[in-house]
Amino acid sequence: MKNWILRGAAILAILISTLLIAAPAMAIWDWCDVDPIVSIGTHTVSIMTSIQGDPHDINGKIKIYVVVPEGLPSSVISSDHAGKVKLSTGNNTEVEVTAQIKTKVAYDSKLVVLVDGIEAATVTGTTDNALVCTFMIH
Repeated sequence: MKNWILRGAAILAILISTLLIAAPAMAIWDWCDVDPIVSIGTHTVSIMTSIQGDPHDINGKIKIYVVVPEGLPSSVISSDHAGKVKLSTGNNTEVEVTAQIKTKVAYDSKLVVLVDGIEAATVTGTTDNALVCTFMIH
C-alpha cells in the first residue's frame, strides 16, 4: 500500500512539473478603462489603447490625435483623457488616429479602433514610438 502511495505521489509530481515547464509564458494586455469615444460623421468611433506591462508606469495621460477628412463633423463623446484628445481636419481621405503612450520603460503597445462596434484598424508597436493607424469612414 505504501509503495502505491509513493508511486502515485511521484507520478503526480512529475505531471505537475511537466505542466509547469510546458506552460507558455503569458503576458496580459492591460486596456485603459476610460478610452475615448468620438463621433465622426454619423459614426461612433471607440479608440482603445493598451500596454503589455504595468499601467502604473504610464507617465501622465495618453495623448490621442484624430485627423478627420475635411467636411466631416466630429466631436468627443466621452473621454477621461482631460483634454488629451485632439480633433482636427485635414486634406486626407481617411481618418488618422495617433496615440502617444509615455512610459518609464518601453513596453509593447496596441491601438485598436472600432467604428460602430466593428474593428476598423489595429496597430501594435512600443511605447517609445507613437502608434498611428488610418481607416475609411463610409
